[in-house]
Amino acid sequence: MITKPREAPGASKTQEANTAIQSPEQHTPSESSHSVTALVLGRVGSGSNREGPTPLPPQEAKRTRQPAYASAARGTGRLLLSPVKGLVVDIPLAAAEGMRALPQLYGDHSYSDRKPITGWKSGSMVGVKSFNDGIRQGASDIFSQTFALKKQEGAKGVAKGLGMGLVSLTAKTSAAAIGLIAYPCQGVYRSLYTVTHRATRDLVNEAKQEEAYWIHTQAGDKAPDIVQAFLRFRSAL
Repeated sequence: MITKPREAPGASKTQEANTAIQSPEQHTPSESSHSVTALVLGRVGSGSNREGPTPLPPQEAKRTRQPAYASAARGTGRLLLSPVKGLVVDIPLAAAEGMRALPQLYGDHSYSDRKPITGWKSGSMVGVKSFNDGIRQGASDIFSQTFALKKQEGAKGVAKGLGMGLVSLTAKTSAAAIGLIAYPCQGVYRSLYTVTHRATRDLVNEAKQEEAYWIHTQAGDKAPDIVQAFLRFRSAL
């Protein structure tokens, strides 16, 4: 006679719990994987489009692939052009600006102002003007400052004016000579940068036009009044 082994106390409850965990009403691993797949594909709650993810348009796909090689090309170009730009533009420009600012240490601000450089034309004009002013002021300051301080402080003013004049002669003539090369090179660099980054400006202008069209459509019949108010405001400036 074979006796059936006695079940341990609580074994029936454990089997019921395992059966409840594996019941069809609960989320099985396969259903969980389907849920994760649906989340990844962005189809949760849609109930349709079971064919798979929607492919990107050709332009969008090209745009997503473009930065891979475009960034590598830009990095290589910058690596090759950075030493040239540093030798031709950055170092001479820093030296010219430093020499230009040196007379400000003793209160001489006559040679500190210059127009901004936006292109090759403005760079050439700033270079020529800086050269003329630097040579003229550097050659005359050694006499004018010595004479002016002599009248104020006597013999002590002569020594002080002579020292300031020598500093002015050295700094202004050096800034004039270096700036004659540095400022036109900076202008050429600005012009090349503007030409190579034209696409960004075109995108900005296109966005502005779209915004203006949207504002016009939203304004409706009030558009002429808004334009007239803007023109009156601009004429009052």
